Amino acid sequence: MGWASLNSSLFNGKLRTHSDGRKWEYNTTKGTWKIKKSNNSIESMRGPTGNTGPQGAASTVVGPTGPTGNTGPTGSTGAGGATGPTGNQGPTGPQGVQGVQGNTGSTGSTGSTGSTGPSNVTISSTSPSSPSQGIQWFDSSSNAMKVWSGAGWDTMSNKFTASGGTINTYGGYKSHTFTSSGTFVADATGTVDILIVAGGGGGGQRYGGGGGAGGMRVLTSVSVVAGNHSIVIGSGGAGASQEGAAYNAVNGGASSGLSNSAVGGGAGVSADSDNSNRNGGSGGGGSPYRHSAAAGSGTSGQGNNGGVGLGAGTASHEAGGGGGAGSAGVAGSGSGNGSSGGAGLTNNYRTGSNIYYAGGGGGGSHDPSTSGYIAPGGSGGGGGSGARSAKSPGAHASANTGGGGGGGSTNTGGAADTRGGNGGSGIVVIRYTT
Repeated sequence: MGWASLNSSLFNGKLRTHSDGRKWEYNTTKGTWKIKKSNNSIESMRGPTGNTGPQGAASTVVGPTGPTGNTGPTGSTGAGGATGPTGNQGPTGPQGVQGVQGNTGSTGSTGSTGSTGPSNVTISSTSPSSPSQGIQWFDSSSNAMKVWSGAGWDTMSNKFTASGGTINTYGGYKSHTFTSSGTFVADATGTVDILIVAGGGGGGQRYGGGGGAGGMRVLTSVSVVAGNHSIVIGSGGAGASQEGAAYNAVNGGASSGLSNSAVGGGAGVSADSDNSNRNGGSGGGGSPYRHSAAAGSGTSGQGNNGGVGLGAGTASHEAGGGGGAGSAGVAGSGSGNGSSGGAGLTNNYRTGSNIYYAGGGGGGSHDPSTSGYIAPGGSGGGGGSGARSAKSPGAHASANTGGGGGGGSTNTGGAADTRGGNGGSGIVVIRYTT
């Protein structure tokens, strides 16, 4: 290297070896190069220290700020810590007790297969103009199904339910029997059959006529609307008072239900009173000494006439029997016996078995014979007469039959108990299909 190049601040305090083997050292204090001795000791080559020069004035010039060094590389992320060991599993809880299995329900029985409807029936929403028999349609004005019978449109009945009275169920029917006034409650609109029997008339006194039976009506397919319907049961008419008293027998009371009614039975004519109230559902029997022995008239469709009494002046006086629903009362015949009441009629609405209703009361007599004959009342609750050859009252009719009371009998004059029997109270029976 050249010498000039050695005089540089890059070599301050440094030793350099020349190409000839000599050692050189740069003295930073003096700013000179010195040749080192052969022992290469720096001190042997250094001269005496000179005086310290005056301190130079401090430079006020601030050197430029050096460039910011490059940001060192980001240190690598330390390795994650090792996962701690899994904790021990907790103990298993005890198993719950298994519930008891319920009993298996029994299998219901299979319902019977419904019957197949008629093949000729069709449904229409309006009335067909040329219907054939069996055609059905719904009448919205009356909320009812109707079927063409061939002669007209018949309303088809729906299942009907009701309450009131004493209920009996038999042979596809349910009946409601009223033996006293009450209320029939229909749950819906429907049709029913109804039996109405009015109260029977009372018997006359002293060879008095038998009481006429209460009117009896049997109605079918009666329309009923939902709601309460008043039922009235007619009472039996009272029999006439004892011999010698001017007391008339009383007609029976009317019975009614579902806008229909029956007329009470006519009273039997009394020998000692001017009784003109002898007409009724069935007529009361005539007495020989009153009204030319004429009997009462019955009401058409409800009963029959009473029997005519045997006129005065004959050997025996016989009153006529009261009329019944089935036949007229028997007229006096001159046999000395009283006259039988007219027969009643049967009806099965109450229990499904026929029951007689509305028999006339037996007519009394005036005869000194000792036979003791009693004129029977008609089947259907009619009361028998007083006994022949005795002063005896007529029998009362059976309750809730509408039968007429029996006429009283006597064998001689003078006051005695020859009263007429009381008529039987009426009944109303309503039935419908179940």
